[in-house]
Amino acid sequence: MNKPLKIFISYSKEDKDLLHRFNQHVVPLIRTGVIETWKDTDLEAGSNWHYEIQKNLDEAELILFLVSASLLSTSYVYDVEMEKARIKMEKKEAIVIPIIIRHCCWDYTFFRLCCMNPV
Repeated sequence: MNKPLKIFISYSKEDKDLLHRFNQHVVPLIRTGVIETWKDTDLEAGSNWHYEIQKNLDEAELILFLVSASLLSTSYVYDVEMEKARIKMEKKEAIVIPIIIRHCCWDYTFFRLCCMNPV
């Protein structure tokens, strides 16, 4: 059996309901071992959240951004997660895919990050 594709999901806490709805669509792929997802809702109480996020970003082969105005206004996502995603993408270690879940105004940096993906 092949190893599952490791996916990191970045979202805004304000979009938790939409994350839940998104998850419902990928559960069959998780159950069959095709993919393995990680998002901060998988953090265990008392864990070092920054370390766990960095570790799972490092391991990710696919990075999904659930894009909304809330996500784009989150400093940690913008400064840390997007930067790590950009570096991994440039090294061809991961693919970055934006999924627009709520209307928002993309800024240039995020647009550039997503448009640099290899086809």
